[in-house]
Amino acid sequence: MSDVTLWIAVLALAFLGSRRAATQPGSRWGFTSGAELILLGVAVAPGMLGLVDKRTLAGASPFAIVAIAWLGLLIGVQFGTVGTRPMRVRRLLLATVFAAAAGAIAAGLFWAVARPFWPLDQRQLLLCCLGVGAVSSETTRYAVAAVVAKARVRGAIAELMQDLAEGDDAVPIVALAFGLALLPSPLSATVSPVGITLATIGVGVAVGLVAAALLRVELRATETFSILLGTTLLCVGIAERYHLAGITVCFAQGLAIAMFSGRRRELGKMLARSEHAVLVPLLIVAGMHVDLGAERWIIGATLLAVVCRFLAKSLTGAAVRLVPAASNAGPALVFGFLPAGALNMAFGLAFALRFEGPVGSIVLGASAISCIVGEALGPPAINRVLQRESGSDPPPDLVKEVTAP
Repeated sequence: MSDVTLWIAVLALAFLGSRRAATQPGSRWGFTSGAELILLGVAVAPGMLGLVDKRTLAGASPFAIVAIAWLGLLIGVQFGTVGTRPMRVRRLLLATVFAAAAGAIAAGLFWAVARPFWPLDQRQLLLCCLGVGAVSSETTRYAVAAVVAKARVRGAIAELMQDLAEGDDAVPIVALAFGLALLPSPLSATVSPVGITLATIGVGVAVGLVAAALLRVELRATETFSILLGTTLLCVGIAERYHLAGITVCFAQGLAIAMFSGRRRELGKMLARSEHAVLVPLLIVAGMHVDLGAERWIIGATLLAVVCRFLAKSLTGAAVRLVPAASNAGPALVFGFLPAGALNMAFGLAFALRFEGPVGSIVLGASAISCIVGEALGPPAINRVLQRESGSDPPPDLVKEVTAP
């Protein structure tokens, strides 16, 4: 497939995704994890049908970088809310703690098992652990929201699960920034990895404050979108120039815009209409980057990463039952936080683009397999948990109507 053909296909998929979101905003499209799009990308990749060669795939990297950054902006603007309902600070902190615990458990397990068995040097092993922790800490909000909407359950457990799925995004986004800070860069000679991570967040906040000031005086929709697009591309350019995590910069930018522009709800709705247009081609491109011809030990390490994620999410899912709001949840809650989705694949793809070789292959492969396995195990478990709750039809402000990519 030529570069021109690939880009036409990407634009067509983006158009179809945006049209679907615009004409049927409350509809479901495919699996909540986007597994069918990932598998489509795997099928046309160089290791399978070979419709896309490695040279052409490398040409898609700029699109992937911008798409991942735009996803970060979207998450930042919506962070701390479930639909139109703001999350309580205590619940947001609880989501962060559980996400960090899951990531730490998965990373620790991977370190303990991988260190004596596979030929990874100290830096590669540390980066793999960061990547495994990042893809193990997040639960896709699509799965929880879709099951809640379908079951039409209103109750403490449904609200808790939605809050935990919505509030866990900051942990992997910061972990990715720290992972990239370990690489040689124009800043690494004089700034520590922690300093580079803080600078990554600071750049996003600074640009976000400028954008928020502009958005306070410019209310026209077309100009509003132009401001968001222009400042996001500025963030991407800065991130690429200094080898920073674009998704982290744009997440911080979106969070600052939401906090200081006074237009969080309006901007959230506006950006939500672009979500499909970004996620549909992004998931396919991520699938194309999955290395099916990897060495056996890399495949083994990838499967280990998936097992580590399964164990970590199961342990933290069991710990959620200790929260008073989930005291009546059944044992199925242990598997209710397994679903992974578009954000998880964005992390994996970011690692694959930045860390060529074993590190990128292991983290991206683990992301793809986690999405597929989580799709099979997660939603049925969530449904069983919610069936234990009785309630009437939820009001519109409780259930966030989202569509899977």
